[in-house]
Amino acid sequence: MSQLRRTVPQGFHDRRLHPMVIEGYGKSIDQVTDFVLLLKALRDAIAAHQEMILKQCIRIGGITIRNIAYAKDPSNLGEGEGYGNLIDLEQISCHNLDDPTGTHAFHSIGILESVQKNKPYVPRYIDDLQGFFWVFVWILESYDVHPNRRVSKRDKQSFMHELFQAGPAIAATTKRGFLLKCISDDLEPWDPIIVNLVRQLGTFFFNRLMKPKKPRPTTTKMLEDEAKNTAPADYAEFLGHFDAAIKQLEKKPPISVVSANDSEALEELQPLHKESSKAKSKSKRKLSQRNTRLQASTSLASPSSIPHWQAAASELSESSQPRKKARMEQDQAA
Repeated sequence: MSQLRRTVPQGFHDRRLHPMVIEGYGKSIDQVTDFVLLLKALRDAIAAHQEMILKQCIRIGGITIRNIAYAKDPSNLGEGEGYGNLIDLEQISCHNLDDPTGTHAFHSIGILESVQKNKPYVPRYIDDLQGFFWVFVWILESYDVHPNRRVSKRDKQSFMHELFQAGPAIAATTKRGFLLKCISDDLEPWDPIIVNLVRQLGTFFFNRLMKPKKPRPTTTKMLEDEAKNTAPADYAEFLGHFDAAIKQLEKKPPISVVSANDSEALEELQPLHKESSKAKSKSKRKLSQRNTRLQASTSLASPSSIPHWQAAASELSESSQPRKKARMEQDQAA
């Protein structure tokens, strides 16, 4: 052994094991079984993100379902604990991250379009905020809604999920189209409070994407100034929409989530689902007096409406005036 020690390079130190014990978080946010808790968890995760941006000038570099966890015991929160917590922050950056991270389905439109065009892109806090929005939309699209104020998870991905995970061009165009639907009052009939929240959040991003007030910041100094001067008002507006929706939903009967593997609960929902479908066809999607909270319509975006979104979004993304003028002349000639 003494002979072996003589061969150890100078400056080499014995390895020491330092165990670290931390308290476990709850499950990922898409496993929440109460809808108000879902909104509270998202809201608190966004507030935590705000703290990192405003106080430390740090952005996460990719929001996903897997790095938002809800509290293990929401009825007994510890000091400083929120309903939702950000985890797995190994990709955090002080505004110098120019490589897209996170999960493709939740990337902002700006990141997707930069990948599509193979151009450099400097992410901002607004890209992370948009990631939270797409996480919310993704979760909504994973639910089937039933008229007895309960929600069941789908055992298969929705059409929207497939589009979000498609190539950058399709995903970006689909998301642009979704934002367009948010300002055109053309969302499928979920609970009115939820639809209103989605519409408000979508309009928030539509206005900043389609009608930017200032050029995009590209330097560290510009990004820090933006975080100091612009971000606080944006976070206040964004979180305010969640606060208003939570307050309204807490006054209503609870919306619980049933697992797709809970066969007994799903069987209980099937007759109600069929009954509501018949009522919906007769009343042209108006809520009946018997079912005043939720319709059996399952999706914010039906497959048949997606091509219309993409066409409308493509038209919005055209910035070439000569091309638009030529198209108008062709339409007039026709």
